[in-house]
Amino acid sequence: MNDLLQFLLQISGMFDFIFFTIVMVATPFLPVIFFLVFLIHLANKSDGDD
Repeated sequence: MNDLLQFLLQISGMFDFIFFTIVMVATPFLPVIFFLVFLIHLANKSDGDD
């Protein structure tokens, strides 16, 4: 039981680290992603008006 608990804690710690790394890497690109989504939205809108 103790080994299983330790194993689960180790996995959850790994997931925390992976999630934190993804957030740290993605945060500087958030405005870029938002801008790209906005451009795609505008492009789709203009296509619909045709």
